[in-house]
Parts: sequence; C-alpha cells; structure tokens
Amino acid sequence: MGVEKVAGYLGVGRVTVYRWCREGRLPCLKVGKYWRVRRGALGDFLRRG
Repeated sequence: MGVEKVAGYLGVGRVTVYRWCREGRLPCLKVGKYWRVRRGALGDFLRRG
C-alpha cells in the first residue's frame, strides 16, 4: 500500500505516516522514492496500538 492509502485508512496525514516510517514505528519499504507498507505490517502496527 502507498502512503496515501495508509494515511486515508488510518485517518492521519501523509506527513505522520512518513514520520512513522522514518522512525521505524511502522514497518515500511522504500522502493525508489516511494514508501510502501505491507498489509500484514499495517495490521501488526494496529494491533500493537
């Protein structure tokens, strides 16, 4: 999932998702200049709360 989709799904801004990725709080992959989040990683992130 892209940052836009993750931000919309969680109801937060894109900047917040980018910050979580940089801090390592949300497991992300950087593909070129884009950040990608696996659905499973997003589910784990939500369960950790």
